[in-house]
Amino acid sequence: MNQKTHALTLAAALGFLILAGSAFAQGTAFTYQGRLQSGTNFANGAYDMAFTLFATDTGGGAIAGPMTNSAVGVSNGLFTTTVDFGAVFAGASNWVGIGVRSNGVGTFITLAPRQP
Repeated sequence: MNQKTHALTLAAALGFLILAGSAFAQGTAFTYQGRLQSGTNFANGAYDMAFTLFATDTGGGAIAGPMTNSAVGVSNGLFTTTVDFGAVFAGASNWVGIGVRSNGVGTFITLAPRQP
């Protein structure tokens, strides 16, 4: 292999590694799935949900949030939404506090307990 061919092969390999690295980049958002009840019945409809990240299961100050997702669809009590607190996870255990209200109506009701 001559020097020119070797340089082109090396450049192509480096280009592939750069592209592969960006293809596998991981963001900070995650999917949260849950079940919501209204009294003794499973909830249905659109709900606003506020998510707050804590270092403990009770008490303590918030690490991040609240971050509100508006009009989350709930069907037979089940919902899925995306939560993104940004780059705040440092490897320790955390808990998510959730507040819920009817779509745009009233104040948030804090659900208990916080979720790990």
